[in-house]
Amino acid sequence: MKYLDELKKLRLHCGEYAVFGSGPLAIRGLVENTDIDLVVSGDLWGKLNKEYLKR
Repeated sequence: MKYLDELKKLRLHCGEYAVFGSGPLAIRGLVENTDIDLVVSGDLWGKLNKEYLKR
């Protein structure tokens, strides 16, 4: 799954994010997806915000 591979490249720590929406179904091959939805902790959001907004 393309999006799961992209998620793994981010090297996020377990417990700081969760895959939701259609993501769990797509991971199991039950539906096709065009994106992956995540919910992240406040701390992780801050880290990602700093990292990716400076680009």
